[in-house]
Amino acid sequence: MSENLEKIDLSENQLLASIFGNLEWGNADVFALSSLGEPDGLGEIAGYLSMLDGKRRVRDIYLILPPLGERDRDTVGSQVRAGIRRAHYTMARDERATSIADSRFENLKSIETSSFSGENLISVISVAREYDVVIIADANEYRFAGVSVPLETVLDEDRWAPHLAHLMLAAERVARAHGSYILLVTRTGLPARQPNIDRLRDAGDVGLLELRVSVAMGAEEVVAFVEHLIDLVDRDRAGAALSLIENEVRLSKDQRWALEIDIFSRAGLRPRVQQLLQEDLPDTASLPATVLLRLAEIAAEADRDDLSVWLLDQSLPDLQSQSHLETALSVARRIERRPLVERVMIVLTNLHPESVVLRRQRGFDAVTEGKYEQASEIFEGLPTPKDRDRAQFYRALNGRIECGALKQPEALIENLINQFPDYSNAIRLQVIRSLERTDRRLDAIALLLDTDFSTEATWLTLASNLIEQTILAGELDTVKGTIPQLVDVSLRYLASHPTDGRVRTSIVDLLDASHLATLGPAILLRSVLERAGRPVTVRERTTVQPRSGLKDIESLPAVSRRVLDALAAKGEGVIVIAKHTVSRKELGADPDQVLAAILEFINFFEPGRRESVDTQVLHNLVIVAAAVAPLATASDEDLTVLRGVAIKLAVCGQSQAARDLAEQALALAGDSPPRRRQALFSFADIYARLGMTRESLLALAAGMEASDSVTWDEIWYELNLLFRLLRDLGLADRAIDLIPRCREALAAMGLEDVFGHRLDTFELQAKDQMRRKNAAPAEGLETLLADATKNAREALNANDELLPVTVFLRQLMNEARAIGLPGHSETQLVFDKLVEKLPIPHKPIALAISDNPTLEDVVAVAGGVTASQYADDTSYDLRLVRAIAKKLARSSIDSQDLEGFVFAAEALSDQGLQVWGRNGELVQPTRLLHSSGDPLTVASDLAQCLPIVCLARDEAGLMYGRLGGEGECRLDAVPTRVFETMAFKQWREIFPYGYRELGDDAFRESTASLGLVELPKRALFIAGELTLLPPNVMSLEGDLVGLNSAVATAPSLGWLRASIDADRQGDGSAAAWIPVASDLSDTETLSLLRDDIVDVLTDASVPLFTEPKPPSSFSRADLAILGAHGGLSHENQYFRSVSDDRHQPADIKQLVDLLHNSRVAILFVCSGGRHDFHPESGGAVGLARRLLGHGLSAVVAPSWPLEFLAVRPWLKAFLPAWNSGSPLIDSCHVANQEVARVSSYSLKRSLAMTLYGNPLVTIDGCAWS
Repeated sequence: MSENLEKIDLSENQLLASIFGNLEWGNADVFALSSLGEPDGLGEIAGYLSMLDGKRRVRDIYLILPPLGERDRDTVGSQVRAGIRRAHYTMARDERATSIADSRFENLKSIETSSFSGENLISVISVAREYDVVIIADANEYRFAGVSVPLETVLDEDRWAPHLAHLMLAAERVARAHGSYILLVTRTGLPARQPNIDRLRDAGDVGLLELRVSVAMGAEEVVAFVEHLIDLVDRDRAGAALSLIENEVRLSKDQRWALEIDIFSRAGLRPRVQQLLQEDLPDTASLPATVLLRLAEIAAEADRDDLSVWLLDQSLPDLQSQSHLETALSVARRIERRPLVERVMIVLTNLHPESVVLRRQRGFDAVTEGKYEQASEIFEGLPTPKDRDRAQFYRALNGRIECGALKQPEALIENLINQFPDYSNAIRLQVIRSLERTDRRLDAIALLLDTDFSTEATWLTLASNLIEQTILAGELDTVKGTIPQLVDVSLRYLASHPTDGRVRTSIVDLLDASHLATLGPAILLRSVLERAGRPVTVRERTTVQPRSGLKDIESLPAVSRRVLDALAAKGEGVIVIAKHTVSRKELGADPDQVLAAILEFINFFEPGRRESVDTQVLHNLVIVAAAVAPLATASDEDLTVLRGVAIKLAVCGQSQAARDLAEQALALAGDSPPRRRQALFSFADIYARLGMTRESLLALAAGMEASDSVTWDEIWYELNLLFRLLRDLGLADRAIDLIPRCREALAAMGLEDVFGHRLDTFELQAKDQMRRKNAAPAEGLETLLADATKNAREALNANDELLPVTVFLRQLMNEARAIGLPGHSETQLVFDKLVEKLPIPHKPIALAISDNPTLEDVVAVAGGVTASQYADDTSYDLRLVRAIAKKLARSSIDSQDLEGFVFAAEALSDQGLQVWGRNGELVQPTRLLHSSGDPLTVASDLAQCLPIVCLARDEAGLMYGRLGGEGECRLDAVPTRVFETMAFKQWREIFPYGYRELGDDAFRESTASLGLVELPKRALFIAGELTLLPPNVMSLEGDLVGLNSAVATAPSLGWLRASIDADRQGDGSAAAWIPVASDLSDTETLSLLRDDIVDVLTDASVPLFTEPKPPSSFSRADLAILGAHGGLSHENQYFRSVSDDRHQPADIKQLVDLLHNSRVAILFVCSGGRHDFHPESGGAVGLARRLLGHGLSAVVAPSWPLEFLAVRPWLKAFLPAWNSGSPLIDSCHVANQEVARVSSYSLKRSLAMTLYGNPLVTIDGCAWS
């Protein structure tokens, strides 16, 4: 090519013309083809070249493909052949011409390079002879040793352009030497920056041709546009950047979305990022891998780790650039997904083995494993002075930590720090890790807790992780005394760093019931009570009298509008809470009076349930308060406004909005210790109202730690919160002791007459709780009801918040009616007056808590609960809904209302599970609680394929509803002689774990009083809290259900509907993994299991992996079979861990991630199918549930410890049934029956495996029609 730079907008025949016009033997060209550089485009180029005649006749075509990494090679080959056929059709315009193309394949020699090493590439292309054509795909990705790259790189092209220029010169030399033609193809455009273009133009006589599919914006324009956006964000002008995006008409919808979320992320506008990820994520199948990678980065920064994992998983097969893969490695490390880290490292090793980031990661991995000599060698070979310093340090460390000096770790640390003062933290960390590696975890924890935690969050999270690992290993007793010590240190840290969510969540998770049962809240409560007892300095509160200081509160909207307009102008269209303030002139009113007016407005304003306009009004007031507060003498009132708004939102069902504001309160804490105390209290108060007790206690204690300077207002509100927490924890006797101190605070504020009735309400609630604990709870009810009526009348007279007293009075009235106390007309009149005066959004709650709520009342409450950001929060948000749904279930049974009962059953079911989305992402299914008829419609539809059985339970007994099967739909109150509620309570204390010790007679007796009156031969249960009772073991007409019926349980109708709609197709693949410890005896359990089933798996063509870590092929299996030990917590028998024969617990989070792409998991893990219910949220917990919530369609696992001898017959029957296309529910039933046959009908073996999830999954899809 004579001119060595040309850009052409591609029309239909332009690629053909460009190839024919530029081929010249002994030369090379660069074709920048963008999307045409994909395999089919490469095939099309090869097809055109194969048709040349005369002097241009091509002998052989070498297609040099880059390392394909995780891409499927057969698929790539098919795409290349499709491109060749397309070329022949383009030339002949005749479908018959495509058959000629097949004969051309023999002239095409595809070679896949082993890596992106430029030196290796030159060796490969040197095989070309005269009249051969070499097509190098992704030519810009190859790297040459010794090529100089600018230290300051802005764009990817800055990194690849020097290497491409080097390749161009080398390719030209090869082409001239052999008389061949070499075509360097890139999937990018030519560089947009002039220095990079100049570098390429100077690379010999190699031509540069950019063929562009006509797009709205050219490559140079896009680069310049993005650079300008980033520059605006860097100059704190995110609003201007967003305005440019909005007004750029040439952007597609997806481009606009991707740029907007990038700008929000760079600007630190996290709430908006989370909203876009939650509600507006586009169809990711249409997004390039590089965009998916950037979204994975953004999701990780927004703490959406599961989404980040999925986005990385989707992008990785198509990532080839070294910089992109290094970014992927960084993201995987950030979200702490070790299997994903290893997967990225494998791809990087294959494609770019000399990557500095990769080699550095290997060095750090060697350090983690204590291989200091290997680490020093790796760091020595890296380019930066810091790396060489590391090499020297770790070489000195080698042999010194693992030797006898470790017997005195403190002395060893001191000695090493004297030698390497710049590495003090690294030394502590390595000594701690060495102690952990030598099974001295307790010494490591003790050393951690002696470390200075004042500024190091890393130490806290490490200590928390070590304690958690100790608990999972079954050694809780050894760390019980250490946990309070860690909590105290964490509280001191959080008092100074309230926004550190990583530390906060690590402590909250450690203290969860799944680890510690009730010990976690007890430790936190002790911390709160100890700090509440410390002396404080009472300072005078700055306030405005009267509180509604604006003369005309109706002027508040105008003031707010002025403030919002001023903030919008300063933010160039983007308003961020507390980012900007306003001047007194812009405010146009007294700032203290404005704050007082806002508080007055919030006190009386009630947002409508699901009313977005009302919600926006309240959010705007928070923004205004934050902007005005710095001008006011009462400069902390913005936190009071924020807390008041969050509480209003929580009451009307917008729990996620309330949590978001709680986080915002911490962001507004600032540097003042008294203000930090208020911010942490605000967080604690909001979370307590949402039922999230651990988070609330932790924040309350941290706030008390932050400062000892308080006002009487703060004392009053903190005591209020502490009272509620004690009451909610069942410690009414301790709560009531706070009343005198509360009265002291009211007196100090001069508000005894205003708020005295609130304390009376608290005292009555405490007395009621203590009464209910008595053996005869009915005693004193009549007196308490009279006192509550009087208290309610006082609340009415005070025109105070009425919902708490209304709910309390209704509960007492319900109880009195239930035990036959004569009705009190005065009480009913007062209650009716309360309901009349309640704000409209609160009325549904008051009506729904009656003994006989209507379906419409319950829908009004349930339908107003908004979606949560994290699935685990959903069960907290629906606590009230579950309570009233039980009442609806009973009233529906009494009235034979099928629609009401099915709605109640759905409301009682597990609503907190995510499901596989349209492209494999995890999404929250649409709840069926917004319309009264939706659950029945879905259930009726599903029942056409499989009978649906809905169960609910209250103190009166079991309720049963069936749709489908023989005969009419059925609603029953199961007689107490068939199902005894007390027997169920006793059963759950011992079973299902206790079945491992029972003989058959005792097994049958355990559920003789937990029966049903009828059941179809095949049925799916929607069972709510009864999910923990495996349907296999329920009794039916004197026998156990699982012996004769094929049954399964699904989390909810909504989840099942979404799972079916996802339409996941199976590929028939299966794999098994049993982590066998090679250095232990062959008589260990997992070794015996391996030997017992290896032939069964081999006969079914199922590969069995036994290495300590599962290979990637296991994670890609459609049917995943896992054999391992399962552990339960000694405190409450919750499922705790999965382990090998060494009983070292695996990270369940990593196991769940590993199985994300599978549709079905078969777990031969003791108690792996067990279900329990969280004491705080009321939501279900368990391994099977967790797997389902991460995208699986179904899990089959034992509900109690399974004898390994049951595995072989189970698999031997299951696999043929599954492979023949039988639905999962039938395959499992056949397998259970086979175990019964070969085990002389041993019940604990044959009924253990329980199906949870979608029951009609088949090997190739789903049997729902």
